[in-house]
Amino acid sequence: MSKRCSVAFILAFVAFLAFADEGGLIEGEKWAFLVSPPAGWVRDSASLRSQGIQGLFYKAGSRFDPSELHIYISPSPKKEGGPFTLAEFVEADEESFMVSYPGILVKDLKPYAPGMGYVFTVRELDDANDGYYQELAYYAGDAAFFVFVLSCRSPEEREGERHALFELLDSFTYISKE
Repeated sequence: MSKRCSVAFILAFVAFLAFADEGGLIEGEKWAFLVSPPAGWVRDSASLRSQGIQGLFYKAGSRFDPSELHIYISPSPKKEGGPFTLAEFVEADEESFMVSYPGILVKDLKPYAPGMGYVFTVRELDDANDGYYQELAYYAGDAAFFVFVLSCRSPEEREGERHALFELLDSFTYISKE
């Protein structure tokens, strides 16, 4: 009977590895998290890897195009000089893109709390000049800040795909590696 259990475990492990790119573990030096793509979406761990992004998601059957619908998770390791709080990080992040794109409108939305103690600060960004509409969710882990970005081409597309961002947030599990 133990051989059957071992074979079943090995088969399950191989199946997990075969589908690992669909979701799974994303890690940095002192942090990691588990996440699953929204229904009908796939994970791409290669396209934005050079920018430090292993969590890129887009609709199944399509290819990544930065000017099309996609979601990505951007980690920012915490630094000695700050920012120290999530509010400070969000403020610094907003200031950085307001300098680069002064026409962007930022709207604070109700925080999203899917349970288990997770609370995400949520913002909408409208760049009508360039036709980009985003919804951002921010989270502070022990060793890093994370920005979850739903990038769309219209406010209507953002409204229609917001559920996918929240489904991704629902699957998020932070892991401290300290």
